[in-house]
Amino acid sequence: MRFIAYLRSIFTSDPLYVRIRTDQLYIRNVANGREYRDHPCVALDDSDTVVATGQAAIQEFSRNDKIRLVNGFDHPRSIINEFKNAELALQHGVRRIYGDTVFSPSPIIVMHPLERLDGGLTEVEHRALTELATGAGAWKAFVWTGRELADQEIQSDVLAGGKTREFP
Repeated sequence: MRFIAYLRSIFTSDPLYVRIRTDQLYIRNVANGREYRDHPCVALDDSDTVVATGQAAIQEFSRNDKIRLVNGFDHPRSIINEFKNAELALQHGVRRIYGDTVFSPSPIIVMHPLERLDGGLTEVEHRALTELATGAGAWKAFVWTGRELADQEIQSDVLAGGKTREFP
């Protein structure tokens, strides 16, 4: 058990705070303040290969009529529209936060949807957000549905106070 804890300490990185809107994906490393902010869309070619993400995807879409532009977070009733494309956008953002590294970091990620919350999130939406975080490399993921959090709150025990939903 100590060996697993040791390995986790080597590959675990600073917590990330992810705020999601249909028109913006915001990721912040709460320890060093590094930020990523971009449109959460993905440009796909005819074979569904990712050509570009974020603002670059929008520009590529405007230049090439064979490109399909998809926003995985844009649905009229839910925060997630297309899981695979939402995951690709989140993975891109996390890679941009860490840059090129030899080892892939495994952060704790706090997912914070800021829209499509009428009546609260369903258990399925909580699970989908958690799965998105783990698909982006998180070893542990939380879903937060309250007010926006300060970095100090994310690093403290606020998350253990029952205000988040965690799924193993």
